[in-house]
Amino acid sequence: MKKYIALLILLLLTPQFSFSQSIIDNHQVGLCIQKFNDENSECLGDISERSEKKLNEAYNAKLKELESFDYNQWWMGTKEQKNNMLNLFKKNQQNWLIYRDDYCGLATTATQNTHGFANAITACTINLNDQRINQIRMIVPSPAEE
Repeated sequence: MKKYIALLILLLLTPQFSFSQSIIDNHQVGLCIQKFNDENSECLGDISERSEKKLNEAYNAKLKELESFDYNQWWMGTKEQKNNMLNLFKKNQQNWLIYRDDYCGLATTATQNTHGFANAITACTINLNDQRINQIRMIVPSPAEE
């Protein structure tokens, strides 16, 4: 039994058995490549637009939720606190967009000047947008339940 456990640990620690995905890999981009090969710019544009739309919808929905939140639910909450929360949310999103673009520029450096660059930058952007949508959804203005 110990031999099997040791073998399993060895297999999991071996690099070719890594379960991590590259930030420049994306299922939707892969489907565009499969379907259109190198003539995939329209397909990439479509999935990129859908990703941006989903991100903007998540952001706007959360902004609306925060704007309509009653700060009196907070212990000694003030209008100033609420305004600060709204300003921080807006500023955070602006900073995150800069971060996303810089990060994807970094992550796709090896593909720049190659025919795979558009695939890589689109995949990175979509992957980070999906992560950001989840982060936005986790912002909860109401106090934690005790």
